[in-house]
Amino acid sequence: MDFSVMVALAKDGNWLFSASSASTDGDLPGNAGGFDTWVFKSDTTGSIIWSANIGGASHEEGGFIAENPDGSIWVVGETHSSDGIFSANKGKWDCYVVKLSASGERLLTKTFGGVGADDISNMAPTPDGGLIFSASTWSPSGSGDVAFNHGNRDCWLVKLDAHADIEWQRSLGGSAHESGLVYASVGGGYWVLVRSKSNDGDFPVLDGDSDHWLLRVDPSGNVIWKQRVGLPEEVSMAIAAEDPEGNIAVMLRFTPNGRMALVQYAPDGTLRSNTDISHIFSPGSYWTSFQHADDAGFYFYGVDDEENCFLARTDALAQMHWRTVLPTSGYNLITKVMPLSDSELLVLGSSAAGFDPDQDGDVWMVKLGGVSTSEEVVSQQTGLLVYPNPVAEGQPIHILLENNYVGPITFELLGIHGRSLAVLEREKTQQAAVFLLENTFGRGPCIIRFFDGQRWVVQLLQIH
Repeated sequence: MDFSVMVALAKDGNWLFSASSASTDGDLPGNAGGFDTWVFKSDTTGSIIWSANIGGASHEEGGFIAENPDGSIWVVGETHSSDGIFSANKGKWDCYVVKLSASGERLLTKTFGGVGADDISNMAPTPDGGLIFSASTWSPSGSGDVAFNHGNRDCWLVKLDAHADIEWQRSLGGSAHESGLVYASVGGGYWVLVRSKSNDGDFPVLDGDSDHWLLRVDPSGNVIWKQRVGLPEEVSMAIAAEDPEGNIAVMLRFTPNGRMALVQYAPDGTLRSNTDISHIFSPGSYWTSFQHADDAGFYFYGVDDEENCFLARTDALAQMHWRTVLPTSGYNLITKVMPLSDSELLVLGSSAAGFDPDQDGDVWMVKLGGVSTSEEVVSQQTGLLVYPNPVAEGQPIHILLENNYVGPITFELLGIHGRSLAVLEREKTQQAAVFLLENTFGRGPCIIRFFDGQRWVVQLLQIH
């Protein structure tokens, strides 16, 4: 089984992958026991360039991966092993850091933790060639590498230099349980998103079962500011991503109604926007994530209540450009969406026959867009027919619109990444109306969406 894939874009345009694997054959170079971390590099067609295995006799998890400016590679995860390359385990399970050369050779291995359980949460490379990672530590103060613990479980931040030596560490917590994610900021310092069950220590206020806090941390680990997010509702899930200008977006799921929101903050903590994004996710969607797109919009992805893997593209205000369900025969989880060109997207993730760790799975990728793809980017087709489709370059485009709305219609033509190509205003005077559009958009896939004053409807059009 090969599952829980992470991916990073290498400087040479190829791909770096990390996945949890229990396989001993196929593309794998071997297995040390249980689940190992499988790291490999592939070209853009999916052909493997090199492959490496990281593991001990027990179980490894995580496998976050990133490339350094010099071409070396960080792999950060969690190990339950105490033998082989992980013989320096401090107790129970530790966080591991492995550095690989550009060709996949292991340069160093280090473990970090105390006598308790230390669970990796995530990591981020830093501009100095080092990295920062976040973990949940149960280890008491002064044990192993853990200098201080407020009580029970803390969010543990550790900054490493290029040799994986500790530069500084900070435990964020109170007397109960904390866990968190860290994000390196383009403006220097870090964002930390923490879930806290405490009402003391670093998190002196608690409403309900748990609160989520957003913190700004300077390059030396000092907290500049912190604030709770999601109030007054209870938050069941939170994940964040920073844009190129240094603003942070936090996606929240609320309980018990499952409402979704996207909240954006400036680097100084100023609230920039708070947008309801429930319309992107069908009721019952149980796994969701997102990332920024190149033009200030977003990609949202997840799994809906019918086990369908879906991908949605929105503008910067979370207004839908398109939404597609990716055809699968099991459970597919999207990890990353990468643009290949103006007309193509590469969707990467994990695929398994079922959501069961004992079942087989694979690293999975799908290309969207382009005249050869069978994965059409289509959403909410009811009442909209575009023909002919595909259409020849320069040939008129017909749009049949059937609904009860009568009044002004706005049509918008978009590139597959959401770039606006044209905006057209029309008037609908009857229930079934045909609109004729001039085709001057060039070859490749584009997206037609319209707004009739009540809803957006979207469909893919291929021009060849």
